[in-house]
Amino acid sequence: MNTKDLASVLAACNEAATVERERLASITADEITESDIEAVEDEIGMGRGSWDMVDHRELILACVKVACGKSA
Repeated sequence: MNTKDLASVLAACNEAATVERERLASITADEITESDIEAVEDEIGMGRGSWDMVDHRELILACVKVACGKSA
């Protein structure tokens, strides 16, 4: 792969990442389903009633993983 091809691939990856960030930033609370909440519960291994005992970073990470898994 030459430098021009590599630059094109990197530009495409950066553009895709930008589109994904914008898509995730546009998700509203109304779009979060019970299934999404259950997926977060599964990811952290605790039901939502216990989320106050979860490291906040772990909870955020689980939410990000679920949100990133949602179809566009």
